Amino acid sequence: MIRILYVCTGNTCRSPMAEYITLRLAKEYNLSDRISVSSAGVAALPGAAMAPAAVSALARRGIENTEIHQAGRATEDRIANADLILAMSTAHKEALVARYPGARDRIYTLLEYVSSLPPSAAADVNDERGGFMNQSHGSDIADPFGGGDDVYELTAAEIEDAVRRLLDHLRTQLGKS
Repeated sequence: MIRILYVCTGNTCRSPMAEYITLRLAKEYNLSDRISVSSAGVAALPGAAMAPAAVSALARRGIENTEIHQAGRATEDRIANADLILAMSTAHKEALVARYPGARDRIYTLLEYVSSLPPSAAADVNDERGGFMNQSHGSDIADPFGGGDDVYELTAAEIEDAVRRLLDHLRTQLGKS
């Protein structure tokens, strides 16, 4: 079992979108029984609901019941229990490494991690932004906070592209086709 923890600032948009997208795609990739996924915020207000535009972006992908999501903080226990910690931005990664230096070798940004993977079929994923990663953000997933549904949709698409690459790698690593 590989335990993945997605982390962003408040755990109300990007990291829970990554969590729910990964859970849905894990079924498609036949990995639901091989991975565990959760999300947390470095400065989350525990119990806060997911941003309505994030819920909408997920619903457009057939992901329902996300309104039950409640934000939680990245704690020492959550960090210790994760095999792979994927931050949504370089700032989140740096905050985590500073707070949990013993976990340094398990902390990456999502885009940094998937860009380091060997080429695969999923690397060929293309969308209207011109590739699986939006290079204008470097290692950061675009922050949709304060934007409309279209901005959240672009962020969800960016996350989905990266998660497909991640799951393609994990499927190969875990020996599942």
